[in-house]
Amino acid sequence: MSDTNVPPEAVARPKRPELLAAAIEDRVEREQLQPGTPLGTEAQLMAQYEVSRETLRNAIRQLERHGVAVMRRGGGGGGGGLTVAATASMTAVRAITAHLEFSDIGWDEIVEARALLDMQAAKLASRRIDASARSRLRQISAELDQGPSTVRAIGKRHLALPGAIAEISGNAVVQLFSQALSNWSTDVLPADLGSPVVRDRETQRVNAILRTISEAIATGDADAAGAAVEAFSASSLKVCKLLEERRRRASAKDWMELPSGSEGEGKLAQRLALALARDVAAKGWPRERLSDEAGLIERFGVSRSVLREAIRMLELHGIVRPQRGRGGGLMIGRPNADYTIASAKRYLRRAGLGASDYLAVREALERGAIHLAVTRAHAADLRAISELNSRLQAADDTQITALAIEWHAQLSQLGRNRALSLLLRTLFTLTEEAQPRLPADIAQTLRKRHARLTQALLDRDEPRAQLVAQEHVAWLNQVLELGLAALHP
Repeated sequence: MSDTNVPPEAVARPKRPELLAAAIEDRVEREQLQPGTPLGTEAQLMAQYEVSRETLRNAIRQLERHGVAVMRRGGGGGGGGLTVAATASMTAVRAITAHLEFSDIGWDEIVEARALLDMQAAKLASRRIDASARSRLRQISAELDQGPSTVRAIGKRHLALPGAIAEISGNAVVQLFSQALSNWSTDVLPADLGSPVVRDRETQRVNAILRTISEAIATGDADAAGAAVEAFSASSLKVCKLLEERRRRASAKDWMELPSGSEGEGKLAQRLALALARDVAAKGWPRERLSDEAGLIERFGVSRSVLREAIRMLELHGIVRPQRGRGGGLMIGRPNADYTIASAKRYLRRAGLGASDYLAVREALERGAIHLAVTRAHAADLRAISELNSRLQAADDTQITALAIEWHAQLSQLGRNRALSLLLRTLFTLTEEAQPRLPADIAQTLRKRHARLTQALLDRDEPRAQLVAQEHVAWLNQVLELGLAALHP
């Protein structure tokens, strides 16, 4: 047997393709294999993992759907066989970025979510700073005034610092979410914002704020770093309206324009998918058939292979769906986060995530979700979460974990920030495997805490809601550390 733990053919046959796909993904991530690395021909993989051709091909279909590997034609000596397409981390980042882009999420939602994440990253990085990290931050700060003065080039320089801080934080969740939000920003940034004078003035102002963040973290001053991050967020919110106007005015042709330095059919397919998604969003997500293949090829001037790859991306995120029978074809759907959340979960399960890593980010993001819920939730929204709480209170101990997670997922949506909700729902999946039966005292504590949280929301009492949520996370950390409930990293 090879370096995997795929069980014999006779054991759990229905699950063997999933287990094999997971084993291959583990190898890609563990060995940090880069895109283009050959994994073996069909015959080689069948022998290596001691599986049937049917099992292997079913596993390969899953790997291709996950974006981790692709089967190329030709013999082993001719470049054929299963080849790495992306690491699990790259796949997860792309999945989150694509879902945010295809779902027509706006700049204000991204900036709000980013502020909460950056605050947590700055706090963690300030505790972990060392000489090497300090030097890196100061180097990035020194380069803020260097390079091209285009909007996209400036944007990339600005986002380099939050990216470095996320890495210094040492938290896999922070790193994953930060990279995805940065990718969304660079993909969606317009090529021009109008007056060069205004652009240059705003750039210098943001550069000064970023240098303050950098220096505060470099000296281990978490409070000063947090204050500077708030200033950065406030500055970003000021230009959100302008950025959002440009985003909504962009035509399909504008979305097809590749950012400087982008090459290859893969990037072109991504831009085409974004153009198609924006097209249907602008029409109000009509329940109708997407244009036929020939018409789309002619309209966008792309090859059939590029179009089909773009359609595959949209299918993964629910934007289009195949419908069989009379009147069928590719129908316009609605954004669905299942694939995105599953991709992120697969990566985080391989990232050595500890309970404290998970809870630190969850607490920071949910604190923001509570604030938005108290200030933005409609009366009908609050009635719905109250009804869900009633179900939770009446549930037996085998159902309570799933209902508690559903409650928190619903809370994440009350503030009408889809980016923040996606990040939180991704985190909740790490505890979604319900326990056969929770200990009675833990189940009862869950009921009491969710009743208190629900009442605080109904009363729109943010201080009380935040206090109960903070107590809940501290308690949950103790429960996970004692092994009385399960975090599934």
